[in-house]
Amino acid sequence: MPALQWFRDYLYVPMGGGRVKWWALNVFVVFIVSGIWHGAGWNFMLWGAMHGAFLVINRKLGRRVRLPGVVAWLLTMLASYGAWLGFYETNPTALAAKLRTLVTPAAYGLGPARAALAHFPMGTLAVMSGLFLMVAVIQVLEWRSVALHNQPYSLLLRPRFLFLLVALTVVLAPSLNNSFIYFAF
Repeated sequence: MPALQWFRDYLYVPMGGGRVKWWALNVFVVFIVSGIWHGAGWNFMLWGAMHGAFLVINRKLGRRVRLPGVVAWLLTMLASYGAWLGFYETNPTALAAKLRTLVTPAAYGLGPARAALAHFPMGTLAVMSGLFLMVAVIQVLEWRSVALHNQPYSLLLRPRFLFLLVALTVVLAPSLNNSFIYFAF
């Protein structure tokens, strides 16, 4: 049984699911437990708690506040990326500093961007640029797939795009052995 079904069937539904007035607490508990399932550390609990909180906020505000699709997508991505810091960063001080930076308007601009990029060697910057370009191309193709065919990934499944994505993945892969993220824990 996949983990998502397990959390739903053995935790969320027995607590009352979404049919009780404390449904938000149920969602929050399920996501905290999901964080603990990923690893026994406070950062995993924080990762789960942040995702749970974002889902509760979305459900509570989503019915009252209608955002344009692009704005809603962007907020979802920003919230998700911020929460993923909790998954990876194990140092509480470093995590707090990173999260503070994410919500500080002064951290965004040409000066801070130059300072951040100065920490990376030129080869790493080239790989990062290639990866960002690849992500942007994939996202545009995904949006076009839905707009033209009302089917996700229809354009990405064409042989020429699959070949290009595989080729870019091979070319942009790090030359050092980079173990799967779960092996770091």
